[in-house]
Amino acid sequence: MFKKLYRIALISLLTCLCLADDMILNYGQYEVQLNSYSISGSQYFDTYKDKHPTQLNGQTHDYKQSGYSLGFRYGASATTTYVVKANWKSRELASYSSDGFHSYYLGVQLRRSAGIYHAFQWNIGYRGNGSYDEKDDLPLGSRASSWEATGSYVLSLNPFHGYSLFDVGYRFRGGDLSDEITFKSLISFSLTERFELQFQYDMHESKEHERETFRVLRYPNESGRQQAALNMKLLLGKRLFLEGSFQKVLKGRNVFQTDGFQIGMTWLL
Repeated sequence: MFKKLYRIALISLLTCLCLADDMILNYGQYEVQLNSYSISGSQYFDTYKDKHPTQLNGQTHDYKQSGYSLGFRYGASATTTYVVKANWKSRELASYSSDGFHSYYLGVQLRRSAGIYHAFQWNIGYRGNGSYDEKDDLPLGSRASSWEATGSYVLSLNPFHGYSLFDVGYRFRGGDLSDEITFKSLISFSLTERFELQFQYDMHESKEHERETFRVLRYPNESGRQQAALNMKLLLGKRLFLEGSFQKVLKGRNVFQTDGFQIGMTWLL
């Protein structure tokens, strides 16, 4: 009897975790995700994390950024999921602007352990660059590609119909850019059978804490960011989700202080 209840609880948890953000899919399952975002701000944090107005030629301007991404995941086995993502970005500041293909990501997710109330997995991937032109006043990115490794731990919050997610990662960056340490925490609650509410905190920090002077028009080489977000997920059909997010940069190093929204859709096939 106990073994039967254990199996039921374990299957229920793994089914829930498959619907959690970026967790491993079931064997043979496909996921397609499309996201679009828009953020803006008129201040930035310098290399010492002090805040200043974004000024060019003595005038304050709003920095604007938008973009969209297309992602695909496939459950190759009960413990392995393959990931492919592509990102496009547009940037604008005063009379300067740039837009184009920003980056791509190729990765694999490996589940290492799972119990009734928890699961652990590794996320390993390569992030490459898309469009880049050193002559651009607002470059979309840097020439440096990177390898990324993240450990994810998920804990069920039953009987409260939710879960918590914790990520700790390391980004091996090429070129002259310093490696980065990343952290993510998320708490999710299912308020109804179709509606899920999430509270999220993200952080990344340059390992070497470079003291390079912040250059407004060379923004991609940011050295740190702390961001909070309120996420919502609505089940529209049997396997179709509508997702929305409001996010704000709280603190950072060589980064604009922005806020904005993201909206997307996810299909599980």
